[in-house]
Amino acid sequence: MLKTSIPQGAQYLRFSRFHNDCFAVAGFDHESWRHSGSVSIFHVGQDAISNIGGISVESATWEVDWHPSNHELLFTASHNSLLGLWNVSRNQKIFQKRTDGSAVLSVSVSEIDSELLLTSSESGRSFIWRVSPASCELSGQFAEHSRSVVKSRWNVNKGCVFGSASLDGLVKIWDVRQSARSVATLVDSSSSFPLSTLEWITDSDHLLASGSQAGHLFLWDTRNASRPLAYRVCHEGAVSSLCAMTSFPHLLTTTGADGLVRIWSVARSTIDFEFEHGFLAKQGRCLSCDVDPCVRSRTTTDPVVVAGSSDGTVLAARLSEMTRISENDAGKIMKVELPQPRKTIDADAFLWIRRNEPAPAVHSNI
Repeated sequence: MLKTSIPQGAQYLRFSRFHNDCFAVAGFDHESWRHSGSVSIFHVGQDAISNIGGISVESATWEVDWHPSNHELLFTASHNSLLGLWNVSRNQKIFQKRTDGSAVLSVSVSEIDSELLLTSSESGRSFIWRVSPASCELSGQFAEHSRSVVKSRWNVNKGCVFGSASLDGLVKIWDVRQSARSVATLVDSSSSFPLSTLEWITDSDHLLASGSQAGHLFLWDTRNASRPLAYRVCHEGAVSSLCAMTSFPHLLTTTGADGLVRIWSVARSTIDFEFEHGFLAKQGRCLSCDVDPCVRSRTTTDPVVVAGSSDGTVLAARLSEMTRISENDAGKIMKVELPQPRKTIDADAFLWIRRNEPAPAVHSNI
């Protein structure tokens, strides 16, 4: 396991789709009212995480996303209502666009049409922008949520569909070919907690997952909006991020305020415990993680998982270095397998091994 740090909280991490083992980290200073920030570019090597560049942002950054076809371009979503496009190899600002005056909480580039950019706002709206190296023009806005939209994400298999998750506890599905009204609303009537994150399952055009501020993980089929396929409490405290693995589409990674990185299998349309990794033994809340999408282009089948903490710590570990979890049908942990040979654990991090505790409750509507 490798470790580095940035001056602010490591709010969001995003691997490059093209540059092996390279990822961007969005920094966010939550402690200061000025909310300063940074964007740094790192490379995961065999023995260290190396800082290989960065861009000079003006404010704390909530999220970043790489351009799907131009390998050097990075989009930023900032707390000061600016949407930016940058050339990271030159530390060059291409443009910054002021949005609606509220913080831009998420940014997502369409994998199908690289000119379409999706953002969400603290004002409760989602926006679609048509972008080019020379311009950024508003193409549409979508406003049905009553509170901040914390995440808006394109469906990776249907370029005309996106989902939005809000602090109002609702997930809404939108089809941009139709009117600016949502086509479905996903809500679990038994737990209407504010939502914190959202992600589509990469090998399906109708499955998505959402996480709540109360630690719930929900798996949804958008064709059945009345109830989730499955749900469970997966963290003590808010689910801070979700990551669907492109290399292993049946695996879903979560991070939480409890400092854990956990990986779940959704292969059977249920939520099954697979791996977990303790993050920080001291004060860190785990804010975000990502999994290297370039693993299929190399000989290894052991992807790198990176995770960032509220105190600025960034860790990188391979999947084989995480603790393997087995459960019985009731959701109780039966066996824990440590990676072999066992690695030396950093003093500020540890493998979180629950040998005698029951797993969180499991609920399924299958």
